Amino acid sequence: MMGMMDIRKLQKKLLKEELKRSRQKSFFWRRGLPGVLLVLVLLFGGLLYWTNRMESALEEDYSKAALAISERDYQQALDYYEGIYRRNPTFHLAGQALYQGAEIKNLYQKRYPEALLDYLTLQQKYPEESALVRDSQVRIAEIYKNRQRDYLRAADEYRKALDLGVKNPDQIQYEIADSYFRQEAYQQAVDAFAELRQSYPHSPLLAEAGYRVATVYSLLGESDAAIQGFREVMGRWPTSPYAIEARFGLAVVLEERDNFAEALSLLHSLRGEYSNAEALDKKIEMLELHMKKKQRR
Repeated sequence: MMGMMDIRKLQKKLLKEELKRSRQKSFFWRRGLPGVLLVLVLLFGGLLYWTNRMESALEEDYSKAALAISERDYQQALDYYEGIYRRNPTFHLAGQALYQGAEIKNLYQKRYPEALLDYLTLQQKYPEESALVRDSQVRIAEIYKNRQRDYLRAADEYRKALDLGVKNPDQIQYEIADSYFRQEAYQQAVDAFAELRQSYPHSPLLAEAGYRVATVYSLLGESDAAIQGFREVMGRWPTSPYAIEARFGLAVVLEERDNFAEALSLLHSLRGEYSNAEALDKKIEMLELHMKKKQRR
């Protein structure tokens, strides 16, 4: 068995080894830590330098894109914009670059599905860019209405634009009503035009809205409502171009109700004012011929 002397020797040996390890650790922290910190500082400095250079290059590309647009080199501008977004989606102008690229595809290259995807991507990736999100939503609605002719979807997308607080809500409300009209969803169109007149009583679009409602009633064969609508436009907005259109529309409805004299008087009053003089003259000629036939009976 191990004696007491041997145990003490072993304890001393273990103690010496522990002291040696402690000195080595202390040496590392005294000598090694500053080196590690220096490496970290150099790495951070290098990263900051690289980031600044990258941002400067991207800002330069953004300026080049704007110059290309001014020179109508839209594909070159698009290449710059897409490169900016692709290289660094977190760059402070990346959302703007994505939007401008979508605008080029939409307005100049007729690449509507791709533009639509870019607008949607912008809304998903950069929700904090509120102005761009609103503008993108209007563009989405315009594409559905004017390019894809999906009028019901367009009306829904325009309503989303309203909810986002667009700067021209009366115009957007008009687009909703017009979308329903083009879809021949006439009752929804009437309701949407009524909402325009109620919500935006000072809008410059009221005369046109009133004329469009009267036209809808005329198409539906609701002559009393059509006559009332046309007369309202003529009375409330006499200097509006739609007052002239309302006179023509009223004349058509009155003719359908065999009120030939007033219809003919209205048509004659339009000479020199109505934009389509040839169509007006033909309408007067046909009405006068119809009146003569009626008188012979």
